[in-house]
Amino acid sequence: MKKVLLSCAVAAIALNACSSYTGTGSVAISKAGTIALIPFVNQSNTPLASENVQTIVGSELASKGVQYISFENENNIDDLKNILDDGYKLKQAKEWLKTQSYNYVISGSVDEWNYKAGLDGEPVVSVTIKVTDATGKVIFTKTGSRSGFGRESLNGAGQKVVSNILDDVKLN
Repeated sequence: MKKVLLSCAVAAIALNACSSYTGTGSVAISKAGTIALIPFVNQSNTPLASENVQTIVGSELASKGVQYISFENENNIDDLKNILDDGYKLKQAKEWLKTQSYNYVISGSVDEWNYKAGLDGEPVVSVTIKVTDATGKVIFTKTGSRSGFGRESLNGAGQKVVSNILDDVKLN
């Protein structure tokens, strides 16, 4: 029995050693408030990684019963400049925010979003999520990184990171 418990403890430590989270502590926000989701900045070498993360964030919010507005959903932006230039898209999103009524804004960046080179090809992700209030004050920021295992998908590893980060955004 001791060997089984020791094996389980070692496995749990090994699994947790492949992820890292830093940032502010948890924050409580009103579930009744309006949350605006604006584009994430893609600082990785993977095209459209920020769009993947933004979609995952929206999905996680919806799974928690949160109603949100999204710059991408509202404007159906699909021209080449918006796809390739995060700065342009973010500038447009900030202009869009001026026309909206909201209590919180969720934004962030994707710092890494790819597979490791080599035979294993494990996914590696790093995401920063920031929550600001309507005055622009940052009330929460956290970065999470994860190196996946074996045949885990890149989006699967990313979803775990995003979910763990958003677990610290308490809805009341």
